[in-house]
Amino acid sequence: MKNIFISYSPKDARPMLLLQEALVRGALKPFIDPAPRPGMDWRLDIDEAIIHADAIVVLITPNSAESVYVTYEWALALGLGIPVVPIIYRSAKLHPRLANFPGFDINAWKDEY
Repeated sequence: MKNIFISYSPKDARPMLLLQEALVRGALKPFIDPAPRPGMDWRLDIDEAIIHADAIVVLITPNSAESVYVTYEWALALGLGIPVVPIIYRSAKLHPRLANFPGFDINAWKDEY
């Protein structure tokens, strides 16, 4: 089973859950960052999950495009040579580096879910 890291803004929890369900139906193993607990260095868990991912899916929305954490996640993956796949849920101005990657616009089928 392929490990897929989902990079998203917490403001986009609903579309992230839809994406997570679609990946599971596709026999993939998605990872989402757990809710941080007091005293927990969540950054290490995220770094470990990205390092062990077969790919990173970036849920594109205006919220994620503005998130420094989402940028950090896909930039780390790129630096490690891990494939990055943008999934466009809502149009947003992308970072120039991310804009060069072929992505998938799910607007054509998102109403089906």
